[in-house]
Amino acid sequence: MDLLLLKRIGFLKSKPLSVKPVGVNKLCDRSVVQADKTVLNRLTTDVFERMPSTKTYCIQHKPYGAISERKINIKINPSHKGVVYRKEVNPLTGKTEKIPTEVYVARPETPESPAFPSFYFIDKNTKQEVGFVTLMDFRHLKNDKSFYAAYKDSPYYEIFPELGIGKDRIAINALQNNQPDKYSGIGELADKVALEYCLKENITPNIVSIADKNSHAAHYKRGRRFFNIDKNDVNIDGYEFLKQFKTLNPNEIIEARIKGTAAGDKVYTEDLGQLFMYMPQTVVEKYLKLISENPIFK
Repeated sequence: MDLLLLKRIGFLKSKPLSVKPVGVNKLCDRSVVQADKTVLNRLTTDVFERMPSTKTYCIQHKPYGAISERKINIKINPSHKGVVYRKEVNPLTGKTEKIPTEVYVARPETPESPAFPSFYFIDKNTKQEVGFVTLMDFRHLKNDKSFYAAYKDSPYYEIFPELGIGKDRIAINALQNNQPDKYSGIGELADKVALEYCLKENITPNIVSIADKNSHAAHYKRGRRFFNIDKNDVNIDGYEFLKQFKTLNPNEIIEARIKGTAAGDKVYTEDLGQLFMYMPQTVVEKYLKLISENPIFK
């Protein structure tokens, strides 16, 4: 580390600094302030850009489906970055524009279950978590009897060679945009993370997921496609589905609803319930090209 950098981050100051740590600058349940009150881990854009290695910080995190937040320690590597979009109103036009915004893609400090790796998206400017994704690695669930019992007769577990879906696969287990009114692009970044994870773990890239609540159209627009409803699927009553929607192909339903929804309005799909999805190989190839040009985990 050169002397100029040491001076810039405060280590060569003759007097102790009295900067108060804020945001993710403070470790959960740990002291980051020395006895002489000098703060070692001040969090500024300048320091972050010049960090030589991974550092640990604390964030407020709200797990998927949880009511309240909790503090967790995350590891931020400044070279692990992706892009989401911050929504801002243009004062000249009055229209909302999407501004590309870099985020750090961080990992939890405490190792989680290898079957459920999580990644947290931290806005470089606000230093706040804007969203996260938790994957599900099927390789670590082969001997999990409860998992097998829940999904053995569903598209989540079956092999579809014609769709490029093999036995070893990755699922998007949880995906959350913490502030959908302020940010977009969380799902696209999560897809890239999942595919880079496949490459890192030497898994042939194939991604599956479940759409629920009112997320079906958003996933569809991003390139995901639904499996046809099998009448023998234990998770969905195919006969009732056909009776209600007049088709066993959810893609036809989503396409019709997208076309029938006015621009700017939310596409209603909540009545469809939980449906299994996959990432087509054409979409996989598109993402792999983007990753080869600008990987997240450099």
